Amino acid sequence: MAGETPALVGMYHDGESEFMFDDLYNHISHLFWRRWPVADGEITTVYVVESQIVVEYKFSLGDDGPYTGEASWPTSVMNITEKLRVGQTVTVRYRKKNPSINALDKTIWDSFISDL
Repeated sequence: MAGETPALVGMYHDGESEFMFDDLYNHISHLFWRRWPVADGEITTVYVVESQIVVEYKFSLGDDGPYTGEASWPTSVMNITEKLRVGQTVTVRYRKKNPSINALDKTIWDSFISDL
């Protein structure tokens, strides 16, 4: 294959490798969530499943959106289901180039821990 770097030839032969690298990039980028821009979001669902508190949320960036996300925490850490309500405003961090990659700002959990 003319013009290709030999080490990359055949790397994406079935498309699965490309998705693997996308997933790896997404996971690594979550390590830097504190550097991501913030947006106000809204909790859309709170439920407990298999000892996990699951919070689903949505947010928009101007006319762009809504984007959605999900966060979960072990119920053994704290019992906060009464403190999280549908419609509650939360801070969401998002990747600037792709807001569909986002995370609930972890400071929400700090405020619940301080109440214990």
